[in-house]
Amino acid sequence: MKSNPYPSPISVSSLQGHNGSLSSVDIYDANTGNYTAYNGGIPSDEIPMGQGFYANGIGAGLIDFLESDKIAGNTSLSR
Repeated sequence: MKSNPYPSPISVSSLQGHNGSLSSVDIYDANTGNYTAYNGGIPSDEIPMGQGFYANGIGAGLIDFLESDKIAGNTSLSR
């Protein structure tokens, strides 16, 4: 299990774009206690800050997070 390391939302498609072995991402839903596949049900391309998720695929334990994964407009600590 991984979690979003940034104090802003990150893009799933950006994360998958530079982590070629990442076949899918499953986002944890605390309301139901279940995981929902991004590719099959998550309504947006966004992983909220601190959100837990499973990274699936060969080498999924070695995920590279880049500053460019942050969603534009949500990269500041101030609100």
